[in-house]
Amino acid sequence: MNKPLVSVIIPIYKEFLVHARLAINSILSQTYCRLEVLIIFDDPEPSVLKETLYLEFFRDERVIFIYNDENLGLANSLNKAIKLSKGYYIVRMDGDDISRSDRIQNQVLFMENNNDIELSGTYAHVINEDGIKIGEYKKPLTYYDVKKYTKFANPVLHPSWIVRKSLFQKVGYYDDISPSQDYAFIVKTINFGFRVANIPIFGIDYRIQKKSLSHYNSCKTLFITNILRDVASLKKEYFLALKEIEDFNYSNFKVRKINFILAFRSALIFSMKKHKKIYIPFYIFIIFIISSFSRDVFKDSIKLIKAKL
Repeated sequence: MNKPLVSVIIPIYKEFLVHARLAINSILSQTYCRLEVLIIFDDPEPSVLKETLYLEFFRDERVIFIYNDENLGLANSLNKAIKLSKGYYIVRMDGDDISRSDRIQNQVLFMENNNDIELSGTYAHVINEDGIKIGEYKKPLTYYDVKKYTKFANPVLHPSWIVRKSLFQKVGYYDDISPSQDYAFIVKTINFGFRVANIPIFGIDYRIQKKSLSHYNSCKTLFITNILRDVASLKKEYFLALKEIEDFNYSNFKVRKINFILAFRSALIFSMKKHKKIYIPFYIFIIFIISSFSRDVFKDSIKLIKAKL
């Protein structure tokens, strides 16, 4: 039996050339061979990045370059590439992460052996801008644990996804609610009754950048995440939640205040991980004290601590 074609989608915006090169090479070096690689550039301006990547990879017949005439954003860029893809499976990959060489082979094998699963991901090593390992992401494995975890946070790391392309025709494509389009898609998929899971392998090295999209949209991410948690808990209807997200409008002062609280809370959570368990109640108490300044932050803190514990 012929192996199914896999379409790997790599959106590129303004990544560092060295990171983008590593990301693309990690896909082209996969042990799984039936690939097409769609590299979609979302920066319409001419750049050394685009020119260099084209010159380095255009000879590989598996590589397809897509250029947006205007900045579409991540969700719309992904949707465009998915519609142009020919694969049975869609694999996600960010332009600054690194896939392990057997990642796709293991993910396709899992999906072929589990016909009830529509979307799955993997564990990830977390690396910094210099490629040094600084942590791990281990998300829940079984569908039942994934579904439960969805009420607290995104249960599948986006750059590790493999998806049956037919799922996008069944539930719709990404909704343009950056930077939470991946979490929204998972919530929508599970609410439609389709199954999602993870496999216990380290499939990617996930790079944390100092200037990440979610970092600069902390307040908006918080607001959207709280709404999606309510959808996952069946407290809100998905498409009505989209309208609420569309109407998001905090004052600049409130955004600055919440971003400051979130930064302080992140530092506390990081410290909590480094200390002994006997200090955890102390950190939780401090987190709740600083969270009391905002209803949205307080709600988020409760869900976050429940997920961590």
